[in-house]
Amino acid sequence: MGQIIKIYDYISRYEQDIYNYPARFITLKRRQWERLKENWESGYFYTVQWETTEDGFEGIESEELKSPFQRLTERIWKRNRNKKMKDEYDDFTRVKPDTIQELKSFFLDEIFQVQLSWASSTFDQKSFIDTSFLKEWQLKFFAQRFPDTFLFLYKPVFQLKKARVEAETILVTPAEIFCFTFLEDERDSVYIASEERFWEMRAYQRRKRIINPTLALNRTARIIDSILQSQNIEFPITKILIARDGYIDDPSPPYGLKIVDKRDFDQWFQSLRSYRSPLKRDQLKVADSLLSFCLTQAAMRS
Repeated sequence: MGQIIKIYDYISRYEQDIYNYPARFITLKRRQWERLKENWESGYFYTVQWETTEDGFEGIESEELKSPFQRLTERIWKRNRNKKMKDEYDDFTRVKPDTIQELKSFFLDEIFQVQLSWASSTFDQKSFIDTSFLKEWQLKFFAQRFPDTFLFLYKPVFQLKKARVEAETILVTPAEIFCFTFLEDERDSVYIASEERFWEMRAYQRRKRIINPTLALNRTARIIDSILQSQNIEFPITKILIARDGYIDDPSPPYGLKIVDKRDFDQWFQSLRSYRSPLKRDQLKVADSLLSFCLTQAAMRS
């Protein structure tokens, strides 16, 4: 699972100690999975819960899953207790997984909620995260499908001098930095590239102009490059434009831009999924530098 180290301008525990939390997350995730799998194989099924402690975050087991009626009752009670919480946070309709694949899917969804918590709170502060993130496919795309050693910042907001600048999604791997922009429209849409401010999107009986997506990518790459230069860090940066279900017509993309569309998405995706490398010191140094320039807004816990 890729690790979410920053979302927008939300506070993140990784900002406190980027050299500690990534390795800690990998260890805790592995331990929690082994415990959940062991319980499942022995006939007992526990949900995965994590609690905050002053010196870190560790896993705990919750009570055994209740009957559907009990869980429905608890769901209604909890909704009345706190109307601000969305139902997605308390999925009381889950049943015990029948197969190991179902168990893995259940575990990934549980840990995804943990990741959102880690990316929006610390021991004494928290940001008010939009619960729609629980269904944000891009977040899940990075968090659930990539290696544990991949660290990503989801559309972070940088504070550069007096300017507030929103960036595209950034992925920091042990070997390089990727900047991502996704083109999402109708299936089999065709995006006609141009050096101008606008591109053209062509779909079935429909055409429209879209803002040139490379503009945001270039802006994000420049921000990263300027931050790394200020810290005397050298690390390769690659810009990636993705159309999972469409086609990008650009016969001569500019240097430093990689285009991934429906024709080669699966191959590209699998190549990243199969990437194997431990966390690197230089990688953590890069992540630390980026986080130090990110804007953070949070409130003290009551």
